[in-house]
Amino acid sequence: MGFALFGAFCGGPGYVHTVEHSIYLVPEAQDKGLGRALMDTLVSAAMTLGHHAMIGVISGGNANAVAFHENVGSSRLATCLKLVVKMPSGMI
Repeated sequence: MGFALFGAFCGGPGYVHTVEHSIYLVPEAQDKGLGRALMDTLVSAAMTLGHHAMIGVISGGNANAVAFHENVGSSRLATCLKLVVKMPSGMI
């Protein structure tokens, strides 16, 4: 059906209370309230562990993920344009 997780957002003491989350559902499991239930569980677990901020990094082309996060009350903080991943020669 899917899964959800969170982990460290960035290193360093400035982000010690910030986590990044991911939620993945197969298409058949979407629009049934499972995503919201998973998000509620993640938020509760993160708060229990002392985290104060949760970040979701969403690719711009994923309109469903953007809509989901808006529906659960998330705010868009930034849009990164023209990101490039540089890989060492020979890496895929």
